[in-house]
Amino acid sequence: MKSSLKQEAETIVYELQLLPFLQSFGKADLVGSVVLDLIVKPDIDLHLLLEKNDLIPVAQKLVGFLIEKSQVSQVRLTKYYGDSINVAIDEYSGPTACWSFDIWLTTNPDKVAFEKTEKLKKELTEKQRKTIMQLKEYMHQQGRLRDGMSSIIYEAVITSDVKTPSQLEKFLENNKN
Repeated sequence: MKSSLKQEAETIVYELQLLPFLQSFGKADLVGSVVLDLIVKPDIDLHLLLEKNDLIPVAQKLVGFLIEKSQVSQVRLTKYYGDSINVAIDEYSGPTACWSFDIWLTTNPDKVAFEKTEKLKKELTEKQRKTIMQLKEYMHQQGRLRDGMSSIIYEAVITSDVKTPSQLEKFLENNKN
């Protein structure tokens, strides 16, 4: 059964017609916590793997598409490594929550999470899902559930059998980049 936050996120993406717009430029889909129904904070992640090497023109079209929506008042653009751009909406008022969006555009197939998300969706056990939610809540309460922390938590739970906040802190300390 879908959580109410998952339903809300999917409805917002549908009403904005984001996927059809993005799919006109390449392979696009929702990834991460919305797909996995592991939402702690209202955040929607979408990835777009561009068919052509036209990152900047597509980003400009996406910004124009989003800013025309009455519900969108600000769009932020950040370039990463020359092969990726993040188009972000920091505040979008949904029916029950204020959502943020991260829409990742890239020409690099290694930077999309389509396969990773599907693999997690199939393989996560209920026990792992419960642990992930508890650890995400813990990090969110500390203001640290950002900058890819969800992915790190998934990895910690799956590969290192992390179950508690103290084990997560130790995992983070031992896996600093």
